[in-house]
Amino acid sequence: MTHTSILTEINLLEPADRLELLTAVLEQLRVELLRQRLPPVAADSNARMKAAADALSLDYTTDRELTAFTTLDGDALHEPR
Repeated sequence: MTHTSILTEINLLEPADRLELLTAVLEQLRVELLRQRLPPVAADSNARMKAAADALSLDYTTDRELTAFTTLDGDALHEPR
């Protein structure tokens, strides 16, 4: 598939669907680039954990499947009435 044919197919999508697709593609690219910059073996496990959390931070704040339960944040689930 050529770049031209991919762009042609993308332009057939509704604008909202195009935006969602492009956002997903950019996120995949961002994660891939972050992984390439990380050292293969970090000496400090805390540094590795921080790097992994940083690489996925956007997912944890924007991915609808990961943020679905944040709608409950304002609810007093464990507090007595």
